[in-house]
Parts: sequence; structure tokens; C-alpha cells
Amino acid sequence: MRKLYETEEDRVAEAEIITEIIFGNQSAKKLPPLHEADYVIQDKTGYVVAFVEIKDRPTWRPEYRTVFMNADKWRNLVTLSESSGIPAYFAIRAVGDVFITAVSSKVTDKLKVRMFTRSDQKQSEEKACVEIPYNLFIPVRKFVVGAL
Repeated sequence: MRKLYETEEDRVAEAEIITEIIFGNQSAKKLPPLHEADYVIQDKTGYVVAFVEIKDRPTWRPEYRTVFMNADKWRNLVTLSESSGIPAYFAIRAVGDVFITAVSSKVTDKLKVRMFTRSDQKQSEEKACVEIPYNLFIPVRKFVVGAL
């Protein structure tokens, strides 16, 4: 079972970021901890139109050229999206803006996987992470659900 790393600060940041992704008659709903995604976006009738994973990266810079996501999270989002027919996205807030990319098996050939050790005062373990090229992300202001 995956460990829960999400903090209250993470939840506050996610709530701020999701408001920049939804538009018109859409709404967002926070999913329970350890779900495949952080949020769903729903249309005005309540149907889910997208799954969204969100990360706040206040110290990240474009010079880094990549963004990381836990490989299990990536796989689970791809599986959820492909089995439901509903698109999945990964949104990050960095350098004062929100950027988004599709989570899809169609971009797998552009990804690399690296091993990282998460280490803090309470937890330490090695995990596989997907390395996503920054050029796959677009500013959210140019984004339309289903367009990626």
C-alpha cells in the first residue's frame, strides 16, 4: 500500500491550482487520499470530464528541463484514463504560473524512469519516478479539457 505524503499545505496549494484549470460551468471535486488522482473535473451535469494530479513546485525552474511523478502514480492514472475513456492530466504550479500535460501512454516514448530516495525525518524509501520533459507542458491559460 502506498504511503500518504500529502500535507495540509499540499491540499491548500492543490485547491488554489485547480481553480485555474476549471472554467465555465465546470466544477472540481477533491478525491480521497491515495486515489489515483487528486481531483476530478465535472461538467454542469456532474459527469466527470477529466482526472487531475496536481503538484506545487515553488522552487522548480525551466532550466531543470524535467518534472517528476511517482511511476506508480503515472501508471495508475494511465490505466484509469484508458479504462474509463476520460482524459487524465498532470498540473504543476511553478515559476508563478500553472502548466499542464496529458497523462497518456501516447507520450511514454518521451519519458525516462529514474530511482529516487525520499528521505525526511519520518520516512525513507526508494521509488521509481517518471521524468517528464518540460516541453510536454503547456501554460494552463492555453488549455482546454480534452484538447491535449
